[in-house]
Amino acid sequence: MASVQRLKMEDVHPDDVEVYEQLAKLQQMHGQVNNLRSLLPGRLLGSTLLADRQSPEKFAATLRDAATSGSTQITSFKRAYHSEEMHQLWRTVNNTEFPQGEDVWPIDYAGSLPDLKRAQITSGNQKSDQTSTGTETEGDIEAIISAAKARSPGVEITTSANTLPLIVTVSAMKFTIMATDSSDAKPRLVVSSVDDHTPSAYQNSILQFIQQQHQQASLSDLLALFASYHKLESQPCRKCGKVLDGSLQLPLFREKAEPSDDSSEVSWQAVHASCR
Repeated sequence: MASVQRLKMEDVHPDDVEVYEQLAKLQQMHGQVNNLRSLLPGRLLGSTLLADRQSPEKFAATLRDAATSGSTQITSFKRAYHSEEMHQLWRTVNNTEFPQGEDVWPIDYAGSLPDLKRAQITSGNQKSDQTSTGTETEGDIEAIISAAKARSPGVEITTSANTLPLIVTVSAMKFTIMATDSSDAKPRLVVSSVDDHTPSAYQNSILQFIQQQHQQASLSDLLALFASYHKLESQPCRKCGKVLDGSLQLPLFREKAEPSDDSSEVSWQAVHASCR
């Protein structure tokens, strides 16, 4: 079987990046389907094979972790599959004639996407360092980063020159925030996972949630959003008050809280998918 290849940046026209983003989304969905195929036999039933070699407490924890991770993956897949973005992709696919493909991707579009987005950043001026509003300068970004570090010491923000792109590390999860051009000529922020860091099921769910609902947020709001995941496994849901819901899922979703009268800072509250 031929190995999967990465895209060559010199072969990609900037106007085609949106097409590659759509291919990457379809490739990610295909990968999720393959993972879900092995969910029941590979993780849930596979965990029972260790029952006679573990204490009851250890076995219960192993089974609970497998069920929680699997349930999170299923919920994440359903939300992504029924999103408006995927509906638009399906309409494009259904209204266009394509040759019959194979169950193999010859090119790693999803893995190549960060390189594509970085290629867009090299515009040669400071405009690529602005946020989605198109009004924040390098000085603004540096001030936002400094304020976020002071406000959330449990969140690690790594940057080479106090500007974009950033690497945000929270609860052992790594995310990248970078700026890229958009169709309306205003730079926007893009959130993705870090290339050399294998994302967990929790991180994949959080990443999809942000990409689907908060991709247009400002840099300040995004850093506050990531800070809300600092105590991921112990933070209760704002609505039900529990850490785990009836399906043993963590409250991975976030809703923006109204700022108090004496504060203009944005805060985010944890919510279960089942409580939304």
